[in-house]
Amino acid sequence: KLSHGPTPLFELVAEVKRPKAPFAGGQTVAFVGDSITHAGGYAFYVQLFQALRAPQSRTRVGNGGISGDQLRDLLGRWTRDIVPMKPDVIFLMEGMNDVGRGNYRAKPAAADTFAVRTNALARYLANLGSAADLATKLAKEVRLVTPSPYDSYGDYGTENLQSANDEGLAACAEAVRLVAAEKGLPFVELQRPLTDILKAHPKKLLWGKDRVHPGDAGHLLMAAHLLEQLGVSGEVATTEKDANGRDTLSFDYAPDAFPFPAVPELEAVKSVYPFDERLNRETLVVRNLPDGDYELAFDGR
Repeated sequence: KLSHGPTPLFELVAEVKRPKAPFAGGQTVAFVGDSITHAGGYAFYVQLFQALRAPQSRTRVGNGGISGDQLRDLLGRWTRDIVPMKPDVIFLMEGMNDVGRGNYRAKPAAADTFAVRTNALARYLANLGSAADLATKLAKEVRLVTPSPYDSYGDYGTENLQSANDEGLAACAEAVRLVAAEKGLPFVELQRPLTDILKAHPKKLLWGKDRVHPGDAGHLLMAAHLLEQLGVSGEVATTEKDANGRDTLSFDYAPDAFPFPAVPELEAVKSVYPFDERLNRETLVVRNLPDGDYELAFDGR
């Protein structure tokens, strides 16, 4: 903005150029974590998104998740399990097993239980710092991820410490933010926004009956939040055509990126999160058509 006194002469507005795909061509991306990562769901959706947005990118995705994993286990298996992937990018999400859900059953906690909680979180904080150091030595880009939530709100007909874990995982998420700030690393925030969705939509049953492991829609929600926070563009492709006053127009359509497929879990996701608006817009603009009603057909359909 240039001003002469109180009056602006003109303004220059720079539009931020958002990448179409989350990763550069030829990169190896490793997702590291516990059983939630081991299941592969959110990592698969991110890989699918990459393939649709940049079909020629030759991006490789490695799964470094192990069921039951804690950070101390990850530190022990790092050399044999993560290093051989030779990742350029690492996403690190642990905490569900570190926090000790049983420690949060009693409300309020007795003094000895409170001490156990405090010690568990201290170990988590220290081990997370060590894991972040290993990751930054191995990969060019490291992103810590706050733990996915424990669904205390869905009516699954099961208890499984239903009211036990929001507090503990929220503390783990705060530890992730602290370590990220200390190490100068970016992080992906899953804990807060996904907990808000689960709290607002308890009847959607987006997680599993154990309240720990997301269902397909939950994994897609995790991927969507991760992709959005990576700053990828919501625009898949944009095509503009000029009809020049004609009432018929035909053209070949061959975009260099493709929209996300209509997998069954997408409808459940779209009922709680604006997926198309934020990540899946495909725009066609036709100008200078005569007034009237028109039919749009693709390959005759």
